[in-house]
Amino acid sequence: MDRCFGNSEWFNIFPNSHQWFLEKLGSDQRLVLVKFINDQEVFRGQFRFDKRLADDPNCMEAVFNSWSGYLSTNDADASSMVRLFNCRKAISCWKKTTEFNAKSRIKRLLKELDVAKSVQFPCWSRISDIQN
Repeated sequence: MDRCFGNSEWFNIFPNSHQWFLEKLGSDQRLVLVKFINDQEVFRGQFRFDKRLADDPNCMEAVFNSWSGYLSTNDADASSMVRLFNCRKAISCWKKTTEFNAKSRIKRLLKELDVAKSVQFPCWSRISDIQN
């Protein structure tokens, strides 16, 4: 079923609980992880750094600006945790404004390839570039 269940009484006792579905490892079922979060703790979605990010100079610029942004303010002693939070936020914002999703990029490139092959005189070097 790959789900976690609770009735209204359970949710009254644990109002800040969240569930995550883990990867299938050697089974056709996914493990469900339930985390109980304190009222003081801020709930955030999971963040995973993708190594493809390191190849993009715009992403690295966002990280640098968010980390060193405190150097120009009075808060030069900002903790590493605050700086990491700001880096995570900067990367997330950058990802939302960038075509980073491989699926959407492939879809866009397939359309470009179709158009490039459909013209009366195809540019084979452009077609090769799109395919690569």
